[in-house]
Amino acid sequence: MRGKSGDVSNGVKVLMISVDERIFIEGSSVRERMKWISGACDELHVVVISSKKFFNNKVDGFSLWIHATGSAVKWIGWWNAFRLSGRVLRARGRGSFIITTQDELSAIAGYLVKKKYHIPWQAQVHTDIASPFFRGHSFKNKLRVAVARFLFPSANCLRVVSKRVEKGVGKWRGLENIPISILPVFTSFKHYKTDRQKEAVYEKPYDYMVLMVSRLASEKNISIALQSLKDFIKEFPNAGLVIVGDGREKKKLQKKVIKLGIVKHVSFEGWQENIARYLRAADVFLVTSLYEGYGVSVIEAMIAGIPVVMTDVGIAGEVVEHNVSGIIVPVGSMESITNALKRLFLDSALRKTLCENAFLSIKHLSNKETYIKELKASWNICLPTKAS
Repeated sequence: MRGKSGDVSNGVKVLMISVDERIFIEGSSVRERMKWISGACDELHVVVISSKKFFNNKVDGFSLWIHATGSAVKWIGWWNAFRLSGRVLRARGRGSFIITTQDELSAIAGYLVKKKYHIPWQAQVHTDIASPFFRGHSFKNKLRVAVARFLFPSANCLRVVSKRVEKGVGKWRGLENIPISILPVFTSFKHYKTDRQKEAVYEKPYDYMVLMVSRLASEKNISIALQSLKDFIKEFPNAGLVIVGDGREKKKLQKKVIKLGIVKHVSFEGWQENIARYLRAADVFLVTSLYEGYGVSVIEAMIAGIPVVMTDVGIAGEVVEHNVSGIIVPVGSMESITNALKRLFLDSALRKTLCENAFLSIKHLSNKETYIKELKASWNICLPTKAS
């Protein structure tokens, strides 16, 4: 953690501006996480940029309120979030509040709220926006970087999800004296660390199953996994790829599968709320992204005891150590991906060693009490230091 915390009282209230609509779903991991995070502060108000519209929806039994902006056009939802946040502050009293925002869109609202109401603002960074792969991927990403570089120097602190992200944004002009804390999204072990022999699992369509869990988006670079698979099955014809997730690239990827002639070796499973049964069935977990901030799905695979092959993104080099707790390959290298899959197929001892080391490297992440303590610390460093 970079920076010093202020003299903090126990009565902090948190106003979170979010774009994650999964909080509306009863029982979802996002909603459950917000419930127990609300116990770390006096009040937690989540303003969601969404087409839904409501105010002051309190979750029974928790100091958690959910508010939705009613934004018909999401990319201008920051204005609705700004106005709704002001309404929350006026209703609840703005004293002891801190704002926290989850991406560049919500950061615009956070910036405006800070300027108008003079309360501390924490900007969260969940992806590797300083990566050249991120900037070069699309005009939209270039715009996101420009917005972040303009807004973040006005934040009281930043919270990032990995050392990679801290290293990248920490070099930006204007952030030299901004406190930065590293805290990823909490991942529970209980759904994944189970006895694979006793639990019901996904019925494997292939003798050797490579698993990807991902949004089907261009930055995930799933097409390179399909190309790699074509080479891989030439030597190992009983292998196949299972893809769990959905997104705008699905039809394009399905056409590519047909073009490559690997239809019998690829299964698109769509979006799944419970991925544990797929993890319990998999032999290898694969990530081919161009950039990542963290990599929750990688942590889930490591918890489940699945060897990981991933590109050099997110927690690669931080949590996943090459040839120790996983195999890291260069971004965009199809040959390296294929060779890594072959190594793991042929070497059961290596698979076992990687899994054992992987669990040792992540077991500290399962402590909820420690996480809450670090979360509070990330809020605390946003508050001004009081003179002694």
